[in-house]
Amino acid sequence: MNVFDFDKTIYNGNSIVQFCLWLLQRHPRLWFRLVKILVYTIPYLLRLRDRKWLIEHYYVSFMSRIDVEREAEEFWRTYGHKRMKKWYLKMKQPTDVISTASPEFFVAPMAKKLGVRLQGTLISQETGRMTSYNRGREKVVRFRAKYGKAKIDRFYSDSHADAPLADIAKQAFWVDGDKITPWPK
Repeated sequence: MNVFDFDKTIYNGNSIVQFCLWLLQRHPRLWFRLVKILVYTIPYLLRLRDRKWLIEHYYVSFMSRIDVEREAEEFWRTYGHKRMKKWYLKMKQPTDVISTASPEFFVAPMAKKLGVRLQGTLISQETGRMTSYNRGREKVVRFRAKYGKAKIDRFYSDSHADAPLADIAKQAFWVDGDKITPWPK
């Protein structure tokens, strides 16, 4: 089985940022929420709050105002095929697993379209709170909970935060744009 990070690994760019920009075009009233989002960014940038706190507040401030699952499906239907990296599309297999820090409900329509499995951050759509932040060591914990002792043949990522998954893979690769090299030691 092969495991792939998503944003900047097999998807060109940051899908959540692109989704938010797309939402602003479709729902101009969301522009009024931007000020609140920027205010929440300040404590994060000052290292007073962590990334999990920031993501939860972004979700509650911004995405909770719309039918986010329906919007995610439309986003992927409209743009998904344009942003997936060609090298991945040529090699993808039904046994692939996308392991991403992005919200699972958001990436799910694209994973389904690709015909692969998905493991992402779990966010309660009622409260906006994370129930599982799929990042760093948590990716390994979640992988083991779902797939047991299954072996990862090849792992691909653009992020050092994914080192725990790289460590349990038979082979790990660093992705920089379309350039793929062995995982840095």
